[in-house]
Amino acid sequence: RRKQGFDSPRERPKSNIAHVVFSRELFTEHMMEKAVLNMKKITFARRIGCLVYDSVALTAILFFAAFIPTLAVGDAIKPENVFLQCYLTLISLTYYTICWRRGKTLGMLAWGVSIVNSSGGNPSSKACFIRFIGAWISSALMGMGYLYALLDRNNNTWHDKLSDTRLVTIQS
Repeated sequence: RRKQGFDSPRERPKSNIAHVVFSRELFTEHMMEKAVLNMKKITFARRIGCLVYDSVALTAILFFAAFIPTLAVGDAIKPENVFLQCYLTLISLTYYTICWRRGKTLGMLAWGVSIVNSSGGNPSSKACFIRFIGAWISSALMGMGYLYALLDRNNNTWHDKLSDTRLVTIQS
């Protein structure tokens, strides 16, 4: 045997393709992260504008979604009904997950905003779920998670940080 551990020259790797591919992936990842850092930060006013638009859209969706169980029961359902609350929360989660996975909610579309993950792509379903729970907590604590964006140098909220996502202004 030779010192390199190969029986013949045929067994020796012809090139270090794995190293080249790995280096290209690292370079691409580095460039994507750099591109994300160069994206224009969203202002607090624009974030609140998106929130207001999405609140109107979600209210309309929940209004019609709440009508379905009412038809099934055949009578009015009390708002404190746990089934109804869970159902409407699931509808809200579904709306935001579908929109965030595509990069924009209706409010974001109107305000020229997009949501991206740390590598500049659309967030995963897991990140959307974490973002939804984080946004709920941010709101439940009297909006403290949203107000944090005023203190953060990247204008990120608690749920941005928890889900490793951020809102950016779409360059037109």
